[in-house]
Amino acid sequence: IFYSHMGMESWASKDNLTYTRSLVAEYSPYYSSGVRAVWQATSRLVAHLHVVNGWQNISETNTDKGVGLRLDLTTSPRATFTYYGFLNSESGGRRRVFNGIGARLTPTARTTFIGQFDYGTIEQAEEGLDNSTWFGLAAIGKIRLSPTIAVTARVERFDDEDQVNIATGLTDPFRGNGASLGLDVTPYSRVMWRTEARGFFADDRIFPDAEVPAALSDRSVFVVTSLSVSF
Repeated sequence: IFYSHMGMESWASKDNLTYTRSLVAEYSPYYSSGVRAVWQATSRLVAHLHVVNGWQNISETNTDKGVGLRLDLTTSPRATFTYYGFLNSESGGRRRVFNGIGARLTPTARTTFIGQFDYGTIEQAEEGLDNSTWFGLAAIGKIRLSPTIAVTARVERFDDEDQVNIATGLTDPFRGNGASLGLDVTPYSRVMWRTEARGFFADDRIFPDAEVPAALSDRSVFVVTSLSVSF
């Protein structure tokens, strides 16, 4: 069992630029179960090949394995560009195809930016229907104001019209934008206090309205905070 090869963010929040994960990270696998090979093809190119039990599936099925590929190309000490893909068959023989591209840039010692775009399709359970699709993108930046204080920001979009990943429980699917602003305080190397304000702004009214019971809203805004100690 190991971390998934897909995306530009880790399952471990402390290793990411922001405290919360982007929607593209939340709705692609956190982990995989199977075997993998990593090849340092050149000093700049690293290739990953994964043969796994499925899309975030630990259980051994003996059929319908998934195959994943990742390529990381470092063009300079400050820029790495990534491709990742995944192919598998779900139960019932429905084929899933997933592709994504990303970049990580560090223009200065104090600034880091990452971005990614994901696109996926999956066959419908009923024969003859068009494939269901979804896509998402995110852009995140982090600026260190001092050795112990940093500011983060993010903009994102996620469109799951066929409710493959996000089931709203309504006729309307999740299609919307997001943004966040965060403050990281690291008084010691292994201690981090992170606070983040985040909002989602959907194309349709799919969120519970905090002010009107039983009503729906097209936005959801909240603040989260976390104190972590790593060993």
